[in-house]
Amino acid sequence: MKNLQIDVSGLKDLEKIEQSVEECRLNSLQESVSAHTLKADFSITKNADSFLLNGSVSGQIEISCSRCLETFRLPITAKLNKVYPESTVLIDVEEEIRQEVILTIPVKPLCGEQCKGLCQICGINRNKGTCNCRQEFHDPRWDDLQKIIK
Repeated sequence: MKNLQIDVSGLKDLEKIEQSVEECRLNSLQESVSAHTLKADFSITKNADSFLLNGSVSGQIEISCSRCLETFRLPITAKLNKVYPESTVLIDVEEEIRQEVILTIPVKPLCGEQCKGLCQICGINRNKGTCNCRQEFHDPRWDDLQKIIK
């Protein structure tokens, strides 16, 4: 990704910097996430006593499904809105984009709502095939209750 550290020391009141980045690639999102293609549009405006960063980020990230562990592309959109004090000299827009993208990632990303996940016994991806493993679970704490029911 090209350098998105913007020097704002020369901006005068109500002056604006606008920039558009067609292919953003963020290097350090998280271990299981990589940015595939992101597009960012933003502006930095100098107000009387602050700088205002406004913009948007959209695109896709590659992430692992939390059930089947397959990698898939997740579409994301995020807004950039941040106020910096007047004493700010350099605004790192790449870091703001990175933080907003991380906040849009679901806690438990799924490749699809119907993802069946992995078999807990043999580890096969149940979306791609079936297994003959017995999925029955026995909890010994309920044994006494089962005796009463019988």
